[in-house]
Amino acid sequence: MNRSSQVKVHKDHHKGTQEITGQSYQGIIPSPEMMKEYKEIDPELPKRLVKAMEDEAAHRRQVENTIIKRSFRSNTTNTFIGFGALIALGILSYLFMINGYATQGAIIAGSIGTVISVFVIGKALSNKKKDKQE
Repeated sequence: MNRSSQVKVHKDHHKGTQEITGQSYQGIIPSPEMMKEYKEIDPELPKRLVKAMEDEAAHRRQVENTIIKRSFRSNTTNTFIGFGALIALGILSYLFMINGYATQGAIIAGSIGTVISVFVIGKALSNKKKDKQE
């Protein structure tokens, strides 16, 4: 967002008053007045400034897209690895139980339930936080 403000100084010695004036500008793109002054220095300077800002914005969007893609890939990979590990533990629990080690199989099955509940509760809490932020 661009912002511009002006302040002027005017002293009236007869009335004993003083008026202060100045100018400030804040924004991504320089004000039109500043662009005119830059053009007086170098006719190509305003075009180069705008081009530099456009290039920076394009770069920032590219970096953001890369971060989003990597985050999605990481989350997907982690989900599949976690699912595979739970399936492997389920098979291990089953093998323990059918081979006469019911207690050990039950302990593994209980740990699977705990891991799944932690995952589901964590996901629900994460979604609540996202909803509150939006």
